[in-house]
Amino acid sequence: MLGRRVHIVGGGPVGLVLANLLGSYGVRVTVTERRSEAELSAHPQAHFLSSRTLEIFSSLGIADAVYRAIEPVACWKDFVYARGVDDLDPIARYDHIASSVYPLSPIAPPTDHLEATAPTLDSCDHSHHGIHDTLVGPDASFLSSGSLQIAHPVHFPSSALMPMLLERLRSPDVAKFVDLRLGSEVASIDDAVQSVGASALGDDVVVVAADGAHSTLADEAGSVLVSPDPRFPAGKALQSLINVHFFIPPHAVELAHPAMLYFVYNPEFVGVLVAHSLARGEWVAQIPFFPEWQDLSALSTTRAVTDAVLAAFPAARASGRLTRAHIDVRSAAPWSMRVGVAGNYAPMPGLALAGDAAHQFPPAGGFGLNTGIADASNLAWRLARWASAEADCTQLAPSLASYTAERRSAAQAAANQSMANYERVLAVTSAVGLSPGAASMAQSAATALPLPGLLKNVIFDSSVRAAKYAALSSISPSRAAAVRNLQAPAVASG
Repeated sequence: MLGRRVHIVGGGPVGLVLANLLGSYGVRVTVTERRSEAELSAHPQAHFLSSRTLEIFSSLGIADAVYRAIEPVACWKDFVYARGVDDLDPIARYDHIASSVYPLSPIAPPTDHLEATAPTLDSCDHSHHGIHDTLVGPDASFLSSGSLQIAHPVHFPSSALMPMLLERLRSPDVAKFVDLRLGSEVASIDDAVQSVGASALGDDVVVVAADGAHSTLADEAGSVLVSPDPRFPAGKALQSLINVHFFIPPHAVELAHPAMLYFVYNPEFVGVLVAHSLARGEWVAQIPFFPEWQDLSALSTTRAVTDAVLAAFPAARASGRLTRAHIDVRSAAPWSMRVGVAGNYAPMPGLALAGDAAHQFPPAGGFGLNTGIADASNLAWRLARWASAEADCTQLAPSLASYTAERRSAAQAAANQSMANYERVLAVTSAVGLSPGAASMAQSAATALPLPGLLKNVIFDSSVRAAKYAALSSISPSRAAAVRNLQAPAVASG
């Protein structure tokens, strides 16, 4: 190795996967992350890991640990649309893995294309390629019935993933190449270069901005996200939400159908709940709010979010099995849903973008984290080659240009699919009788009145509440049928 190194700014899942891959290649790497280790593992964010992500985890040796830790597929294979999480007669239910191909699915893995390659493989000299015997050799079991191993997607919270990535990063074979700096910040690109003792960006250090949707380094480099849909500009929030992480007693709620996602529509609660662990009673609620018209500080108090969560479990609340005292709120934080893809993943020589710094999607489908981890996999071997003695500095720019071309096209496809999924969610909202434009109508009505701002906010709030009561007090059979007829959203697979 030469004295070249990589500085990854951002120690979320994407940054830690990249660090693990580079450490495995023997590349000297520094990871700088502003959060502490406890903070990294405190709040579940992304939770659906695709088959491609599990293939990458298999190469790191952590896939089996993930598979051992997940709950039974029956707990998370469904999406449920209901009047409450504990609605015993939900509006609709979709099995999101029924048509997928992996061991948890009833569909057999496709092997015809592999069998068709056997004559070609047999005609070649395979003295240096042991994979031939693995595939079609005399003792091969790869093509035998039931033996084909395909990595399969799982429902697994990022908060549980982080300790696994950190543990591997600290293993003796990897740790000798890695300088992990938790609780530290990088103020600028120059700081990222100088803080690791390097002389020049792209000469003896490559900086990877994996510092999230509000990337300081991407902003400094002039990176701009471009939306794939002109109706939804990249700089404008599609929706603002309060993300509430909470625990409830596991047996306090009777569920007709265990599920991964619950889309709840009732007069007091409209939002999505993620069941991270039914066994532990760990949940996240995504509650929409309107920052221009509603007071975030009032909406995000422990009392306010506890009441909101309680309204998502109307049967348990009515029976007294679930009360405010049962709900353990761990955190409540706002975030904004956006869509966009960076025009260039290497906006400066020696600087690469990965993860949310390069692309942002609505969460529908689980494309964000998985696309970011695929970024890390694509980038790792390029940086390892640059860091090796066989490459000169002039090869870095074309390699990063290729990285942009390959990963940007994947991100654009993910953006398009996640937007299609998001529009399906809006279609469900319309089907149950609540117009997605109700908030805009309330905003227009409040704006038109010659009243002080505080009174306008009260009128907006009252108008939205009235619209929910009018639409959702009773969801008719015809509306429920309309929801059931909508196509289920697609999820990340590759």
